[in-house]
Amino acid sequence: MQFVTRGLLILLLVLGLGLVGSASAAEFSARVFQSKDGTPVHGSIWVSGNKVRMDMLSEAGPVVTISRGDKKVLWIANVAQKQYLELPGVVLGPISGQPVDPKLLAEKRELGTEKVDGRLCDKIYYRYKDAKKGRVVEWVDRDLKYPIKIVHKGPHGAVATVFEKIKPGPQKASMFEIPAGFKKVTRKKKSR
Repeated sequence: MQFVTRGLLILLLVLGLGLVGSASAAEFSARVFQSKDGTPVHGSIWVSGNKVRMDMLSEAGPVVTISRGDKKVLWIANVAQKQYLELPGVVLGPISGQPVDPKLLAEKRELGTEKVDGRLCDKIYYRYKDAKKGRVVEWVDRDLKYPIKIVHKGPHGAVATVFEKIKPGPQKASMFEIPAGFKKVTRKKKSR
């Protein structure tokens, strides 16, 4: 069974580089557009504080990713197979709003302000000490205090993620639970 395709994995990486959970209190939903080397991926995102849900259409079909900062867990659900994988200790969230770990970041620089989808954002550049993690620019929405555009450049190319049609407001708690009727599966360990 295939849960995570390369495109989805890169989106997860971009949203979760070096994080242990979002300190954000943002609450909103939005459409997500991602481009990796010119290949578009579309989906939706819901954010409620340290809870994030993304529904994406990947090469493997519809995939639901739910990050629960309160439970310190990430669930990846394959909708077609009605199965989910649980990754304890993995939490997604933006780089901004996190304590900056000087062991990870070589540089953090504010690049001014820009509008994204009509919303005023602070543009922030991050460069990691580990070149494999690359460089990230976040456009952090001033009202939401959450990035609505993220560009990651690393050894595997560039990925741009943009949130559009943002709707601020509370999200249903049920959005951040495993869909009913889904069966938990475990990852197969590679044998040596």
